[in-house]
Amino acid sequence: MQETLARVATMNTGLLKDMSLEEVLAVHPLLDAQRLKYRRAIKTKPMKCKALSTILSDNSVMSKIVLATLEGHQAVKANSFVCWGVDNDLWQQTEQKLHQNYRLTTVDPDGWIHCEPKEDAPRNACQIVMDVLDGFTFGPSGGFSVLNPSYGDERVLEGRQVWLHYGIVNDYVLQMPNDPKDTYRVAKKFFDNTYEFRDK
Repeated sequence: MQETLARVATMNTGLLKDMSLEEVLAVHPLLDAQRLKYRRAIKTKPMKCKALSTILSDNSVMSKIVLATLEGHQAVKANSFVCWGVDNDLWQQTEQKLHQNYRLTTVDPDGWIHCEPKEDAPRNACQIVMDVLDGFTFGPSGGFSVLNPSYGDERVLEGRQVWLHYGIVNDYVLQMPNDPKDTYRVAKKFFDNTYEFRDK
């Protein structure tokens, strides 16, 4: 049962909503992403995006809608873009981050903007394997979690609001080089399909 839960929860954080933080961290212990040894990786696959304001025009309605992402449900933000990856995964991104990481090329007939990853917008990436950190104990099925600054499974930890991303052994933790606290988990199959290492 715990193995099934740990693996399913990696892709469906809704299953953890009724569990206390203590129960969640027993399955996905908190990994200190700031202590990982990262390598440089580049996103290689394009995506498409569309401004949320073109999809939902009423801002009073927008604040009540959530976007189902791999990391959990995100409240949609009026000035963000919905991004649609090659594996039919959805997430949202600010216009600033979009331009920072992608070249916006063409627009299809449905209004989706084609976005090519920039070669000069690397991420730091670390595959999470059993010996990734001395003394770290994974959950019963190799589960772990990392903190993200703004989205994921919203929890209260030591009196402050945090967002958790859940993974299992062989998934990756990515970090934005210009903002070390901007970390997130990417499932192994998504990383293998959309990133490649470009070490210095």
